[in-house]
Amino acid sequence: MSPTPSPSMRSSEATTRRILDAAREEFAEHGFKGARIERIAEDARANKQLIYRYFGDKDGLHEAVLEEMVAVWSTEQTALPDDTTSAGASDARTWARLSVWEMLAAGEGPAPGSDVLRGSILRRVEEVRREQREGLVDESLDPEMVLLLRAALAALPWVAPHLVEAATERHPFHDPEIRRRLRDFGAHLTAPSRLGDTP
Repeated sequence: MSPTPSPSMRSSEATTRRILDAAREEFAEHGFKGARIERIAEDARANKQLIYRYFGDKDGLHEAVLEEMVAVWSTEQTALPDDTTSAGASDARTWARLSVWEMLAAGEGPAPGSDVLRGSILRRVEEVRREQREGLVDESLDPEMVLLLRAALAALPWVAPHLVEAATERHPFHDPEIRRRLRDFGAHLTAPSRLGDTP
């Protein structure tokens, strides 16, 4: 039986949660360089010293935010939420904004938190390889490319909603069927070939 968390432990967890939530919004709004610990502390109702104690520095806090966002992105249900008012949709939009900041920083050296992202991506690639062994994904496909295709299709409604609307005459924020079609299209493209099957 797990021990009951003490009041101080519950308070610490709640504070950490507020800091991460505030940091996610700050990094999504201002990017890594423009983000300010002072604003994060104010929004999280915590002092700066507490943030430094929990996360070390701004880099450590940014890495913690990326770790959470990668977990959200890698879960298909939240990467392509059917309810645009849900927490999953909010996280997907925030992830898209964080990705845009990473794109803008391209060419300026490794992106902050890139090691964290790389480690998580490698784990997701292994999951694709497992799907290939189980016959769910075409074995002839590069597992890294399968993962990138899924990521691109999942992010498209949030990164380029007007492009999706121009192509389909439906806005992806308001039409979950478009997001489901993108997900199904990715599964179709990576499914094992059925050319030898008998109709």
